[in-house]
Amino acid sequence: MISTLLPTLLFLAAPARASGCDPSALDQALDAVDRAFVASDDKAMGDAVKLVRKAVRCYDAPVPPGTCARIHRARALAAWLDGEEIDAVAWLRAMLHADPRTELAPDVVDPRHRLRTLLLWAEEEPNSWTEGAGHHWLLVDGVRTGAVPAGQPYVVQPLRDDGTAQHAKLVDRWKSRAAAHPRGPASGASMSGERG
Repeated sequence: MISTLLPTLLFLAAPARASGCDPSALDQALDAVDRAFVASDDKAMGDAVKLVRKAVRCYDAPVPPGTCARIHRARALAAWLDGEEIDAVAWLRAMLHADPRTELAPDVVDPRHRLRTLLLWAEEEPNSWTEGAGHHWLLVDGVRTGAVPAGQPYVVQPLRDDGTAQHAKLVDRWKSRAAAHPRGPASGASMSGERG
């Protein structure tokens, strides 16, 4: 039986290899983001974020919530290096939505770093939802649902009729609600030149 399935399995796996996809590269790309943040290296961060996006697109197994949280944390770190506090808050909200136990590692983000204040703002911001496109089941940040978050990024995977996940997509186009937060970064707080 296995010998009859082997050609089919090899055929199904071939497109991912042929297109250069390596879903196992996601952890390495996320680690590269952490290193770039610690070094305050904008170029390395840009390269690492590109690798994260590519690895996410290649991921065709269900992306676990903890991994989704790491993806969002990586993008929050990148937003910080780009000087985009409002975007960093949105990514931190997404991180907490994906896995509320996720933290900013002290070996990556100093305990006194301003990102920790932004994390508090992200914790206070409520989540809202809207119906997902197509009236089908989705995995959103690793959880099966028919709705998607409004006002924050998320990782989405449409589910096939048999319940298996399709390739993941990082949805990072959103209308930021973080700007409306009364004590949030848009209320006059600034980075004051602080980095990494």
